[in-house]
Amino acid sequence: MDSRPAISLLSALFALGVWTGCKGNAGGDELFDSACARCHGEQGEGGIETRGKKSRDLTDPKWQATVTDAELRQIIRNGRGEMPAFGTVLTIDRIDKIVKHIRSLKQPEAEPKAPEAEPKAKE
Repeated sequence: MDSRPAISLLSALFALGVWTGCKGNAGGDELFDSACARCHGEQGEGGIETRGKKSRDLTDPKWQATVTDAELRQIIRNGRGEMPAFGTVLTIDRIDKIVKHIRSLKQPEAEPKAPEAEPKAKE
């Protein structure tokens, strides 16, 4: 049995949910909640298992430093790995809002611990 029609139907229903779940003037947070939070978590913390793989932690400052806004736009538009493409249901303006929101999720890098002072020797 060919599963393509079922996958196409599921994709269409998902896209319709993303499209209708956001108002025309929706901000990046609303768009993220509608399109991304299901897999990346409400705060972008990731770790949600999908098809045996865990979603990326979008709050990770080290990861955020390795990806450009243009790369994020391309990933959102075309998909990657298990992540579906949203280019047919989200306008470039909406994708840009999501990218801006993802950038706002970045957690501060952990402060390096200061070296502990050597105990003073007794005289």
